[in-house]
Amino acid sequence: MAFITLQSDCFNILFLLSLNLLSGSDVDSSAIFASICSVLGAGIAMGLGSIGSAVGEGMIAMNAVDSLGRQPKASGKIVRVMIISQAVTETASIFALVISLLLVFQG
Repeated sequence: MAFITLQSDCFNILFLLSLNLLSGSDVDSSAIFASICSVLGAGIAMGLGSIGSAVGEGMIAMNAVDSLGRQPKASGKIVRVMIISQAVTETASIFALVISLLLVFQG
């Protein structure tokens, strides 16, 4: 539900921006356009960064479960390596979050 609201708000902002550009009013449309681009760029950066991390973590968990099925006695070592690997994989998503926050709150 929140995504639909956000999507409609973005469309409303883009519609108002296009009306502003067509009417030739004195409002600084370049600042509005820059803020819209920064919000859209933040969304794209966070989306792509999250997809990569999610796929990587899923593959790590899949291989760990497969390894646990083959060698149940090595469960302690496998789980430890899995958690460390998932933490390393999550850094791409955290980096995307930092970039998106910089895009949204910069300037």
